[in-house]
Amino acid sequence: MSFTYPVPENELKRLEALRKYRILDTAPESEYDHITSLASFLTGCPIAYISFIDEQRQWMKSKKGLSLCETDRDTSFCTYTILEDEVMVVEDALQHPVFKKSSLVKGEPFLRFYAGAPIRDEQGYGLGSVCVVDTEPRELSNDLKRGLHELSSVTMKLIKTRNVLDELVAVQRELKVLQGMLPICASCKYIRNDDGEWKQLESYISEYSEAHFTHGICPDCQEKLYPGI
Repeated sequence: MSFTYPVPENELKRLEALRKYRILDTAPESEYDHITSLASFLTGCPIAYISFIDEQRQWMKSKKGLSLCETDRDTSFCTYTILEDEVMVVEDALQHPVFKKSSLVKGEPFLRFYAGAPIRDEQGYGLGSVCVVDTEPRELSNDLKRGLHELSSVTMKLIKTRNVLDELVAVQRELKVLQGMLPICASCKYIRNDDGEWKQLESYISEYSEAHFTHGICPDCQEKLYPGI
């Protein structure tokens, strides 16, 4: 399959890593919006966004000053950013041999300046980027490049934390916990379940929890049942 844009050599594993974090197409979250707001404030750029590069599209988790939610991958600046280790800067897209052809430059929102810091996981896969954009050409100081790079690192930490919390919620849903009042027979000690069935204590607890049983004899019962032992 041929592409009109560069594709990382580890593309299949990169996509697998991206989907593992289950971040694509999720609802807006304030933590990510704080990052885009800070990126815009620090650099003075009116537009900032956090994007992730899927197989054929660029999807934006958070954005400021931009109405787009996603674009085709072949128009995306971030498609190139994920190939880099450092911040990628395009001072004037109209003068760039590749980006001057982009529909985002030739049409709305008429991008001229772009700077993006790659978001990389622990295995080094480029998942997306934290970007700032302007409709006028400009430069970016080394200090601001470092700041943008730090924001991409914070974003990766947020993604990992979010993923761990999702896994904990999933585990919690699977746990069976005994709560509330248990109707138990005063004579045989059978327990009545929600369907009105009476079950042995062991069967009931095994059904509604993860507990397992081993059996023995307490001292009082041993003396009563087996006085000679």
